[in-house]
Amino acid sequence: MHRDKFRLAYLGEVLVKSTFRNDMWRTRVIANCFPKGYQEGVKARSITQRPIPLYLVQFVFFYDLERSRGFTYMSDTIVHVSDDSFEQDVLSSDKPVLVDYWAEWCGPCKSIAPVLEEIADEYQEKITVAKINVDDNPSTPPKYGIRGIPTLMLFKNGAVEATKVGAVSKAQLSAFIDENL
Repeated sequence: MHRDKFRLAYLGEVLVKSTFRNDMWRTRVIANCFPKGYQEGVKARSITQRPIPLYLVQFVFFYDLERSRGFTYMSDTIVHVSDDSFEQDVLSSDKPVLVDYWAEWCGPCKSIAPVLEEIADEYQEKITVAKINVDDNPSTPPKYGIRGIPTLMLFKNGAVEATKVGAVSKAQLSAFIDENL
């Protein structure tokens, strides 16, 4: 049985479901979570006509609240580095490392976060994906001439192999990695 990839996101007052089918994402509103509460999520039906579980609606709702309070959730395959750990995690790595220089307030940085998570999962045998927050780690970005974010740098054997500045699509990022591995 073929299962579509999907993700849920809480946007303002609605829960949306994005389904990946036929090489494109389709998004639709599936629940009004606030102010009526979570019961709308239980009544909402997915494309397969199964109810959306209440715990999942609650998780997505609280996930968004935590993000708005400054918490960051990432894939288990993404390494968070700091000024102190940069040398060990990036420069001394046995595998090539793709480093994302980002900040919490940066809109384009947020837009490429899901792409980086997908790339981290798909390329985990070939590269390590790392993120460094430029606001929390002010020493490392100037060493590599970071002037704008998001900036993606691919490190091989402790040296910068390639750089890409700005938000990119998954296809563009995959091509960038493949060209420089």
